[in-house]
Amino acid sequence: MEIIQNSKIAGVFLSILLLSSCSVFNKTTKKDKTTQNKTEYTPNDKLNSNSFKSAYFDGLKHKSLENWDKALSSFDRCLEMVPGHPATLYQKSLVLTEKNDYEKAVTSIQKAIAVEDTNRWYLDHYADLLKRTNDYKKAGETFKKLTELNPGQIRYYYELANMYLYENKVDEALVVYDEIEEKIGFNADIIKQKYKLHSKQGNNKKAEEEVKKLIENDPTNANYRGMLASLYRSRGEYEKAIETFKKLRDLDPDNPLIALSLADYYEEAGKDAEAFEERKKAFANPELDIDSKVKILLNYYRVSDPGDQLAQKSLELLSILEESHPDEAKTFAIYGDFLIREGNAEKAREKYIKSIALDSSRFLVWNQLLIIESELNETKSLEEHSAAAMELFPSQPISFLMNGLSNLQLENYDRAAFALEQGKNLVVDNQSLQTQFYSSLGDAYYNLEKYEKAWLNYENALKLNPKNDYVLNNYAYFLSLRKENLDRAKEMASQTVKRHPTNPTYLDTYAWVLYQNGEYQKAKTHLETALENGGMSQGEILEHYGDVLNKLGQKEEARKYWKKAKDTGAASDQIDEKLTQSAQ
Repeated sequence: MEIIQNSKIAGVFLSILLLSSCSVFNKTTKKDKTTQNKTEYTPNDKLNSNSFKSAYFDGLKHKSLENWDKALSSFDRCLEMVPGHPATLYQKSLVLTEKNDYEKAVTSIQKAIAVEDTNRWYLDHYADLLKRTNDYKKAGETFKKLTELNPGQIRYYYELANMYLYENKVDEALVVYDEIEEKIGFNADIIKQKYKLHSKQGNNKKAEEEVKKLIENDPTNANYRGMLASLYRSRGEYEKAIETFKKLRDLDPDNPLIALSLADYYEEAGKDAEAFEERKKAFANPELDIDSKVKILLNYYRVSDPGDQLAQKSLELLSILEESHPDEAKTFAIYGDFLIREGNAEKAREKYIKSIALDSSRFLVWNQLLIIESELNETKSLEEHSAAAMELFPSQPISFLMNGLSNLQLENYDRAAFALEQGKNLVVDNQSLQTQFYSSLGDAYYNLEKYEKAWLNYENALKLNPKNDYVLNNYAYFLSLRKENLDRAKEMASQTVKRHPTNPTYLDTYAWVLYQNGEYQKAKTHLETALENGGMSQGEILEHYGDVLNKLGQKEEARKYWKKAKDTGAASDQIDEKLTQSAQ
């Protein structure tokens, strides 16, 4: 519950000092009936003695210097001389309060009030102590008494209302706020508080009356009309809310927040077309910050599906965003995210490139760009962007992997191996990524003719993932080309064929291992299966089939398939030699 604090608080402590020094010694307390029932304090001859005065002023001096223990000692001497002296008890309570000894402070001030139960300063201090100890009921009772004794002190009314609110006595607090209004006239803070309290109670009619008072007093205040619109909205009166915001727009036509609020109200009223038009106005306004717009787009992203109406609306808003915030990296980053989901990788790539040009510090954008360029086979661009990412984000392994892969494609094997060796040491708790590094290092070192390093990295990859078909296939094929460890190669290649019996690449590798092992008939059978499953368009498979046929003595058939292999443009460098020899 919001508590209102009155800023017009008197200089209490100065008044206390003046009161104490002027009246404490000569005052004689009259014992009316109430006082007689509460205490038996009677001034004695020591009250005007020099020793009492000296001790009392010593106490005040030490209190002003914050020497709390010495102050207590002085006031206790006073009470020994004049037991129950109210002003001394009051001063002692103040000191005990400073020492956070609230229990003793309460006891002391209660004794003072028992003697002078209408003393404003005693009651004020007592109420403050009760607040500190969270005794809001008694504090409220004390502030109530203070309002009765001091009707001109508005602070006590504020305090009383606050105590009622602490006790969740909203009705009582509202009565007090009405009293304050009667005394001081129109006060926006009081009316806003009453508006909130009436709203909390569900008393919408009263809440509406209060906010209309605010508008009547300050008709150009946009916040007040916003409060009224929110009230209508909470009651489901969307048309009234919309009309209120339209009036608000007349006051502030260029405020994009009004457009956004209207969009929400139209949407809740089932007017989607009008809602979208308002959002477009807000997006076109550069005064509305980019983060607010991105937040709206992210919500669209969550609730929409690729190609649906909301997705199309999102793209329209993104186009507007690009015009209103052309220098914001976030504009192009989120645009790219939507385009990726819509399957437009080429345009997404363009947006991501613009984003990193404006702000190169966001790795997530770089990551998206690298992945897209890898999928689009933009090898040269991938190599350049991944190299830049390696410099900017030296602890991100994916940048090093992408640089290694792109350099493998570009046949820059030394650079590929360098990037991959650096990157593999950055991987933490990610076996899949670690496997990719080892696998790619195997490819790089094989092409560098560093075969032992290649075999070691392939083995490391298989330790992490023994069923990695890519590694099993490449490792087996390269071993077969080297005619090394053919039993191991055969075992690995057979695994991939068992899992993927119609995959032409895996069938070709297995067949070539069999070929190198002299098992030509088995090799022929597997190559025929490969040709039946897409291999007729692959020069390497056609050439291998010709090689097997040649070994089996089928020279004409072999020559036929070698020609087909050459026609694909993807045969080996030896294809012409094979054709020449077969013609002799």
